[in-house]
Formats: sequence, C-alpha cells, structure tokens
Amino acid sequence: MGNITIAKAIHPEFVTSCKYLGTIGDSRPVYIYEIEHLPGTAYIIARIPPDDIHRQRNTIKDFARFFAQS
Repeated sequence: MGNITIAKAIHPEFVTSCKYLGTIGDSRPVYIYEIEHLPGTAYIIARIPPDDIHRQRNTIKDFARFFAQS
C-alpha cells in the first residue's frame, strides 16, 4: 500500500486509488483490495484488435487461470 500511495502522489492521473480491505482464510490468506476504475480503454482491447474476438477470449481465460492458481 505504501508504494501505491507514493505512485498516486507522483502520477495521480495514472494511478488508481486503492484500499486494503483485509484477508480471507488463515493458513494461506487471500488479500483483498478495492480499487477505483480508471477511465480509458482496457489493455486487452487496446492491444488485441476488436475483430480478433477469439484471441481476446483466450487471453481472458489465460488471465483467469493465472489468478485462480495464484
């Protein structure tokens, strides 16, 4: 959270506000944060052409698998 606070102070237009909400679980806790939505185009839409919906779906599935495992 300290790094987020510093980054937000330096680049307020690019760094979203973030709030730590706590954890879930004891042996391997999951940390929970709440962040504001930044306006603009999402990275996946900016990097992958809109007509390549199959590639967008694969990328989203890959991200979901990664975060589910971590």
